[in-house]
Amino acid sequence: MNLKINTKSHTSGGKNIPKPCTRTYTQLKHLIKIEPNSQYLPLLLVREIQKLESWIFSPEILGMIPTHIGKKMDFYDMPYKKFINYTQKNLEKDKKYLHRFRQFVEALSDKSMPTNLFHILSAYTCIMDNDFAAAQKHLQQTSNEMPAIQLKQRKMMQIVVTAQPQTTP
Repeated sequence: MNLKINTKSHTSGGKNIPKPCTRTYTQLKHLIKIEPNSQYLPLLLVREIQKLESWIFSPEILGMIPTHIGKKMDFYDMPYKKFINYTQKNLEKDKKYLHRFRQFVEALSDKSMPTNLFHILSAYTCIMDNDFAAAQKHLQQTSNEMPAIQLKQRKMMQIVVTAQPQTTP
């Protein structure tokens, strides 16, 4: 499998270090083209959703940018307003990426993975994207024939969805 890798580099201590590719949407699209029923697809989707959780929920819940051990952050000396502007722009980019990723997940066939897992993943991306009605539709399409951990996940998502105020069109 020949996936494109981000080869841009950044400098650290005078050494060029390859910049990691953190958004894997393009690679996932490529994987779907070459192997639509890849056994690794569910794992890669869950991993991407975990990254989105960190990018989107951490700043909002914690009121700060998540820090990564061993990574020097260059913005510590920024004036506060510039720092807030920087984090807000990052969050907006992450939310746009989430929306695009959600559309990608929902466009997948439930034949590319177990049906219940497909709907659980789709529902969760809908919740992250604040579309609770769409999340509810996905949750309703699941059955009780799934592993216990997925049943718990579905139950938690149903609580989140039902806790949202109902909007009338």
